[in-house]
Formats: sequence, C-alpha cells, structure tokens
Amino acid sequence: MRRLPGPSRPLVLCYHAITDGWTHALATRPDVLERQIRALLRRGFRPARAEDVVGGHGGLLHVTFDDAFRSVRGGLAIARQFGLPVTVFACTAYAENGRPLDVPELELDVSRHAGELETMTWDDLRALAAEGVEVGSHTVTHAHLPALSDVELERELGDSRLRLEDELGRPCRFFAYPYGEEDLRVQEAARVAGYDAAFALPGPSGPVKPFALRRVGVYRRELALPLPVNAVCANVTYGNGVLVVTLPISDQTSPARLTLERVTPTHGEHKGNAGHLATCVQT
Repeated sequence: MRRLPGPSRPLVLCYHAITDGWTHALATRPDVLERQIRALLRRGFRPARAEDVVGGHGGLLHVTFDDAFRSVRGGLAIARQFGLPVTVFACTAYAENGRPLDVPELELDVSRHAGELETMTWDDLRALAAEGVEVGSHTVTHAHLPALSDVELERELGDSRLRLEDELGRPCRFFAYPYGEEDLRVQEAARVAGYDAAFALPGPSGPVKPFALRRVGVYRRELALPLPVNAVCANVTYGNGVLVVTLPISDQTSPARLTLERVTPTHGEHKGNAGHLATCVQT
C-alpha cells in the first residue's frame, strides 16, 4: 500500500446543522461528522484554533459551524471528544430569540422543519463562550453582502461585531461570509470593521489571505437511482477534480461503503471493488 503524502495546508471545514432529523444539504448526521473528524486526524491533521490556521501552516485542522443552529450542540460534543477547537458563527438578529433561520432560501424548510432551523439565543452563545468555544460573526441578518451598499455593508459587519462583544464580554475576532459570498470590497469592509480574519468558502488556490480564508463546505448529498444497483461491484475513480462512480445494474440493490485511495494530491483510484475495503484507505 502506498504511503499517502502528508497534509501541506491547513484544512478548515464548514458545517451547518448536525442532526439525524433533517435531510437537507445543510444537515450533517452526527455519526458522519464523527467519522470525518476521526479519518482526518488519522490522516495526520492536527487540531488547531482559528487563529492558528490564519498563519497558513500545513497539517492543521479546524472546524466551523455557520448559522449557530441549536443542533450544533451535538457537533460540539463530538469535536470535544477529539480535542478539536471549533468556531461558531452567529447572526445577531436571530440570537435575540433563537427563531428559525428564515432566509428566503430556506422558506420551504422553515414551514416543514422549523425546529431544525432554530438558532442559538444569547444565553446559548454566552454558555458556549464560557466553555471556550470561539464565537464569531455571521452578520446581523445573514445578508448577501456583495449586493449591499457601503452603508448597509458597514452595518451588517460592524454592528454584529459590536453586539457580539457586548453580549459575550470578549473580542469578536473572526467573521464568516454568509453563503460564502465575498469580493474585494466585502473583504476590505471586514478588515475595516475590526476583525482579525474572515472565512470564505472554496475559491482559487494560492497564498492564504486573512480576509479570504478558504474552507471546505460539508453538505449532504443524496441521489435517487432509477434502477437497482450492485454497489459492492462499483468502480470509483478521481482525477482533475472529478469523482466518477460506476454502479452496475442489478436485480436488487446491494449497498456498500465506497472508499477511495488517494495516490496524489489530485488523483485517486479504487483497487478491486467496494467489497475489498482492505485494499483501500480513506482519502
């Protein structure tokens, strides 16, 4: 078996809700979160605080939770088992009463899964801060920042930071862009608002930038296949940023966990079929 190359850059994961009860792209099951963290630590990543990853040193792992959903409590307990520091990013307008995150993009889910979208109150956030959890800003209202005027942008970034500092009694050092949306004007606004750094989502590779720190968004993906398949005999390949899974049609569905061996930073190959997990390692 090949020896996998060690991690050369910090890895920051972006989660949202942690729950078994909501089958949405923003919802990650607790067992999946635990499995992902365990695999990355086994891979050689080291737990790190938010300020540590700003330096861009390789091999560091940090976990963030956007939107401060109440279900994140379960995720914090899992991260604590591994000694993994986390940052929770909260919208100050929602912390007033912990109401569901009723942004237009989640309108249908608010009507069907209001409980899953409930957010943390100020009391909840104060409790997190007292436990040593970093609490950062996610704006006042979860706005689309590039579409705002300069005055509106200043309010969303500046007012949220000041309110968090007032309520929690400690500096609010970090910011996360809602929807991962940012540009040079928004990045500069975050700097002027007084943050130490701001977290984005994946973008162009290059040097680590304090106000465009890249994260890997973790989202739930489910596909409804039109025909039964035999996943035990699946073929899996990865190259040039594309993952290809070939599933042979069968008389009945045979489930399996597919594992990919990473052979270079950008390529992987599956050895044998999915039933031969001994020949494969986690990516």
